[in-house]
Amino acid sequence: MAEPEAELSAIMRALDLDADIANQIAAARRSPLISGVPHFARLTREIDATTVGAWRGSLSQADIEIFQRIAGRTLRELGYSSA
Repeated sequence: MAEPEAELSAIMRALDLDADIANQIAAARRSPLISGVPHFARLTREIDATTVGAWRGSLSQADIEIFQRIAGRTLRELGYSSA
């Protein structure tokens, strides 16, 4: 995804939701579901492409194999590379 902000805006518009990224980020930062939960800390930072593929370092081989069994076919159909 070369332009994640543009993609997110397009998705939000398609869902007839507020497509203003600044509004979405502000709302996420205020959400009790996200704020204060270490696992979700990345969600409150700016959108960028620097973490593409970072999951490869945070999932065990067993987790990756399970994910591939569940979603691998769909990911390949959508043009994503496999683990």
